[in-house]
Amino acid sequence: MDLVGELSAYIAQEFLTERGPRAVGPADDLTRLLDSVHIMLLARHVEDTYRVEVADEEISLDNFESVEKLAAFVRRKRA
Repeated sequence: MDLVGELSAYIAQEFLTERGPRAVGPADDLTRLLDSVHIMLLARHVEDTYRVEVADEEISLDNFESVEKLAAFVRRKRA
C-alpha cells in the first residue's frame, strides 16, 4: 500500500468509525472530517510511524488539509 493509502486507511479506522465504514479520499478536506484533537493524534501517528518530527507550526492547512497534502509533507520530511 502506498503512503496515501496507508494514511487514508488509518484515518478511517481510527477516527471515522462512529460514522460507519467510510473511505477517505486523497483530496477530502480533513478539517471537515476531523476535529482538532484528531489532528493532533494524527500528527503523533505520523511522528511515530514515519519517524519524522512534526513541529507545532507545521500542523497547518498546508500540511494537514488532505491526505494528499499530508503524504507530501511526510515525503518532504523524510527526504
